[in-house]
Order: sequence, then structure tokens, then C-alpha cells
Amino acid sequence: MKLSSRLAARILGTLMISTLSTQAQAAGYSPRWVIVDALQVRDTPQADREASGLLVRGAPVMLEDGTQRDGYCHIRTAQRYGYVACQHLSSDAISISRAGVAGIDVAQRWIAGNAIPLRATNSANAPVSKRLPLNTVVTLLREFAGQDTDKDARQPHCEVQLADGSKAYVACAYLASTPFDGLNEDPAANGYDPLAAFQQQASPSALLEYAAYLKRSPLEKPPATPWPRNLALEKMKTQLAVARMGNKPVAYTDWIEWKRKARKELKLRAKLNKHASASQEQGQHSFASPQNRAEQELQWALAVDFHAAKPSLFRSEKDLAPASSTPEEASGRFGIPFSHTFSPRTYDATDNNPSQSIGVYDIRAHQQQLSKPVQQVRLYRDGRLRTSPSLIPISEDQYYDVDSGCGDFVEGYSYGDADKHIWRFYRDDNSIHIVRENSRKQNPAGSLYLFYTKMNLTGKQASVTETRIRMNRDTTGFIAGTSLYYDLDGDGIPDIVAWEGIGKGPGDITGMSTTDDRWYRRFMVNINGRWKMLGSDTFQYGCGC
Repeated sequence: MKLSSRLAARILGTLMISTLSTQAQAAGYSPRWVIVDALQVRDTPQADREASGLLVRGAPVMLEDGTQRDGYCHIRTAQRYGYVACQHLSSDAISISRAGVAGIDVAQRWIAGNAIPLRATNSANAPVSKRLPLNTVVTLLREFAGQDTDKDARQPHCEVQLADGSKAYVACAYLASTPFDGLNEDPAANGYDPLAAFQQQASPSALLEYAAYLKRSPLEKPPATPWPRNLALEKMKTQLAVARMGNKPVAYTDWIEWKRKARKELKLRAKLNKHASASQEQGQHSFASPQNRAEQELQWALAVDFHAAKPSLFRSEKDLAPASSTPEEASGRFGIPFSHTFSPRTYDATDNNPSQSIGVYDIRAHQQQLSKPVQQVRLYRDGRLRTSPSLIPISEDQYYDVDSGCGDFVEGYSYGDADKHIWRFYRDDNSIHIVRENSRKQNPAGSLYLFYTKMNLTGKQASVTETRIRMNRDTTGFIAGTSLYYDLDGDGIPDIVAWEGIGKGPGDITGMSTTDDRWYRRFMVNINGRWKMLGSDTFQYGCGC
């Protein structure tokens, strides 16, 4: 039986390193330690997505499975799941940093919370200049007593210096002398107050961290239910249920600019003689191998070219959002409010162990959606277009007390149907039929990608043209590539390009694929005459369970 995430965290927090490794591996997990000063954690295995947190050198994590997705590993801590670059993890344990120890400046501090505000003056009422994620490193300069007339704002503020040399003020309560290791059972033990964190920056993650804190907190008397009503938590839910605008989205990466940066980076790597590819020793090359992923990504950018773009259907980055968009991201792009809701965790009085169910405290899942629908456009390989209204709803079950296992994992692409030949990885006909049919329940046969727009795309068929190129497996990881150009509005100018790479895929926990298949896709959009990088999709062979 697999351990729950909480039990696994408790083992990590109380046993010695040697025992930790033995127990964790026996439970089906693989312990790893961060070997860089600041490792970014992302919600998806995509380098172009904004980081949602930081892990510091020495922080222990657990590998969720043995599958690598574009060089990213799926990890868990006691507080969250996420993706990090595999190359920055080690199976050898190292110590977590501490101010004044092992050569670390005695004034060094770590931000003990998420989205903690920096202010121009030493006052809680001063304007917020920026927000810092958990474990950001700063240098403590001096501490001030609260000077506000509002008694609720009289909290000591500290002047700190950031890595770029700039100075600002932050509430001293959010400075810690050692980083939060992510597997500590109680963040409050490291100076982190989850209620204050939500009051500083209302967010679903802050609410869920507070809910997890309630679960760990001792009660004065036995409750009538496992999760007695908490007024502060209910106020948080009500506050987040109010429709709000999402932040301005990150700009799409310009294709020409990215090629220029790739060429510059490759020249620098050549000078430093840091070319490395662990797969070459075995005579195998994988685009997703963590050892050579970054190198091959750069080589791929130089090997691929697209037809020159001209202004056509999409004139602004506000005209469409990629398939991977969350409601919050789409809100910022389209100017449509969105809201959060939290569905309740059910309680069965006859259950002897009610805590061993999906959820955190009294919350089963977190949902978010737009307040007004946009058009979801599904693009098929043959050029068909199918549109439908969508609020871009997302629902995420909260796996705090039980292991998620493989959950709702489905083999195949996330946004489109797969080439028939790639399914031979599953060998026997029965397995091939099962995994392919499961994939087609979410991605219809022949589908390629989907995106969102406020435009009314009345046409039901886009024209499509195709070009192919041969590629160098040693440098790019692919033997060939195909570019599919789609003209959505019939003006003779392509609006979207789908690029497919053919080569040996990353496979699953049993090993990489042995055949050359179409397992990687990247999508470009023509924004006012320039190709921009819209998104990517990778064939998932297995979840590693």
C-alpha cells in the first residue's frame, strides 16, 4: 500500500537520512534533494510557464513517478505537488542552509510565505511594490517597530536587500533564518503564519495552506465532525468567490527572437565546452532526456524554420489563449472576470477513518471558471474547426491525506489525438485498444489542438498545407519534422502552425520508446505578421504507477 502524502512527510521529518531512503523507496517513492540555491517549481512541465514557488539547496522532495516530461520531474512535498527540472535533483542527501552556518551570511533570510508583499516604507499600509515567493533569499538590514495609527497594521517591518541590490520593506514575521524545506509538517514552526499570509495576499493556495494548518492544529475538545466549521476559512471562501480580474498574462515568446537567443546561447556553450549528452554513450537520443534536453531544444530552434508570416486573422495577443490556459490566465487576456469556488468534502458518520479521503480539512476540490463564456476552438489535423462556448472550468481534487496514485491520468496527448503508430509502444492489441479509446474520450479522433478566443470563427474548415524536413537525431533528438500550416479565415495567409517531431520518445518508467514516432508537438500563432509560440504538447506514455 502506498503511504499518504502526510504520512510520507512525517517519515521524512522524523527518521534519519538512511532510514528515510529505505522507507520512502519501500513505499513507492524516490527521495531526492535539491542541489541548486533556488529551484523553481512550476504547476506544469513547461519552461515557459511562470514559476509558482521556489525550493532551496538541500530541500528534500519525493518523486511522484519515474516519468520525465520535457526534462521535468513530478515532485511532491507535504504542502503541494509540482514540476522541477530533473537535472537539479540528486539522490545524495545534503543539508539545508541556515543563516550564520557553513559560511552563510548571518544576515541572510528566507521569505517564509507565498506572495509576500514588499513595500516602499516600513508600514503595512504602504503601497506594494512587488511580491516575493516562498524561500526567496534576502539580506536583513534592520528592523523597525510598527508606526501605524491603525493597531491592526502595527507589525514590525524589516528593511531588506534583494539579490539585485534593491532595498525594500517586508513584515519581519515573514523572514526566517532557514528556508522552509517543503516537507516540514508545520510551516508555522518556521515562522510562517498562514492566516496572515492570506490577509496579505488572498489566493487559493493561501486558503488551502490555511485549511491544511487547521487540520494539523489541536482542538480544545472532540469535534462533532472531523472538520468543524471555521469562521476564518469560510470568510476566505466567500472572498475568493467574488468575481475578479486575472493578472496581465505573460507575453507570447517571439519565434525569431527565440532563435536569436538560441544561436547566442549555443555559441556561448561552445566556448565553455559544456556540450554534454549522456544518451550518446548508449547510442540513444531522447528529446526529453534531462542531460541533453536544454541543448537539443536550442539545436531544434536553429534547425526549424517557418514560412514568413503576414498580418491576418489575429492582430493582438489578446485575441486568443492557448489550450493550457487557466480561467485566471484567460481572464487577464480577454478582460473577463473569473472566480474561485471550493466544493465540500463529504462526511460519513459510519466511516472509522474519515480523514483518509480526498480533500484537505472540509474542502474536496478547488474550482475556477470565467464569468462569461468564450469560444473553444478545436482544430483537427485535416483542417476541420469545431467551436463551442466555454467558461474554461477547472476542478482540482486536493490530495492532502491520501495518495493520488495515477488519478485521472490518460495516456496520449493532452489536447489532440495521436498518430496510430505510436500506440505500438503498448505492444499487445488489447492494451493498444484500451489506452487509445481512453485517450479519445477526451480528444476526439483526428483532433490536433484547441485554443480559446472571443472571436466568432464562423468557418468550419481551414485550409492546410504541409512541409517536411529531415533532422539530425544527434543534435535535435528527432529524425524528421512536419509543419502543418492552417489558414483559418480563407485569406491565403496561415494563422496557426502545428509542428510535429518524429523520433524516439521518452517512454514510461520501463524505458524510452524503441521506435520513431510523432510524440512531440509545438504550436505557433501568427500575431499581426509575427510567429509567436502558442504552446506545446507531449505524448504521455505512462504516469509511472
